[in-house]
Formats: sequence, C-alpha cells, structure tokens
Amino acid sequence: MRFRLFLIASFLNISYFLAAQSTQSIWVDYNLHANLNDRVQFYGDLGFRSLLSDNSQSRLNVRPSVLYRLNDRWFLRGGVGLFYEFRPNITNRFELRPFQGVQYNIDPLDQLRLNLLGRIEERVSFDDLLFDDRIRFELRFRLRLTGQYEFLNPIGDDFWFLPFAVEVFRSVEDRLTELSRDRLRAYLGVGYNFDEVWRLTFLTNIEVDGRALDPRASLSTVLFQLKIRREIRW
Repeated sequence: MRFRLFLIASFLNISYFLAAQSTQSIWVDYNLHANLNDRVQFYGDLGFRSLLSDNSQSRLNVRPSVLYRLNDRWFLRGGVGLFYEFRPNITNRFELRPFQGVQYNIDPLDQLRLNLLGRIEERVSFDDLLFDDRIRFELRFRLRLTGQYEFLNPIGDDFWFLPFAVEVFRSVEDRLTELSRDRLRAYLGVGYNFDEVWRLTFLTNIEVDGRALDPRASLSTVLFQLKIRREIRW
C-alpha cells in the first residue's frame, strides 16, 4: 500500500512540475476493444482535447481501427481517424487520417510489456467542412515505443500498472506548415485494471512541437489525459 501511494505521489509531483513549465491541455478518451477471434480485433476511441486558456482551441475525434495478429510478436494495424478542430480565432478544420502500421511486441518480462509501432498517416484536411475548396494533403511517419509495467497482483484481473511511451513524428514534406512539422511526444502515467472489461488510465503527456513559421523554434505542451477503456465480450 505504501509503495503504491509513493508511486502515485511521485507521478503527481512530476505532472505538477511539467505543467508549471508549459502550456496545459486536457484530453479525455473513451476506448472500445472487441476480439472477433484469436487473430482479429476491432477497436477505436472517441476523444476530446482542449487547451486550458482563453479562446482555446479544442478537438473532437473518432478513430475506428482494426488489428490483425500474425503471431505473438507481429501485429498489423489500420484504420481511419476523423478529427474536427474548433478554433475561435480562425476557421474550424476537419481532418481525415487513414493510417497503416506494423507492431512488434518485445515483452522482456512477465510484468513488463514493450512494443514498437511504426505507421504511416495520410492527412487530408480542409476548413469549415464542405465550405472550403482548398484541400490540403500531408504524409507523415510515426514511430512509437510503448511500455507498461504491471504490479500489485499482476497475474490477476485487478492490478495497477505504469504506462509510458516515446513517439517521434516525421513529415515527408520539406516545407514547414501547420500540419507538416516534426514532433516528439512522451507520456508517463498510472492506471488500474478493474477486471476483464474495464480499465482506467491517467497520463501526463509532454509534446515538443515545431512552430509553423519558424523551424528553429519549438512549443511545448503538457496534456493531461484520462483514458477509459472497455473490453466488449463477444
């Protein structure tokens, strides 16, 4: 019990320190997962993200996806993301993001799970939904290392875990725009798996982002993310 409280307190202290240094944002995700059989899984999320400032931008997204297990190590992933951004000072924007990826599971220990996911995103966006004829297309690569350390009854259905990840975004465009810019994101969190159906995770993300007008500048944002996950039993 003391060890659990120490880990949570340390995580909250790190989150508070990071928030004091950067722009803050909240991010809420509701995730659904359903295994069709031993190889195919349907999953997706409904999310909302907003900056904690006056006249802040916010974003709503839906991402239906599918996973195919080649074996215990190699997975194929694909899907499409639909994003709508509410931007008070400029026009709103709709974005369509089909993606394809390959995941490799490392899993060095029973309590420690690691995987490496590489994917390609095609980004099609335009302002004010159907009222803008200017359609923009961008292509970028994403590489993410994700880990999860399980503790306090890790072999049972109810356990605590520490999730963490580092992800690099790389645009194939030479020109620097609002969409095409390099980015680095990392997160650290704490979560609780209630049973075979429900899981709750709180993450502190730090995102280092290049500004659209100055390639030498960077902008850091801290995103406090709450993820609610439900496993659908077929």
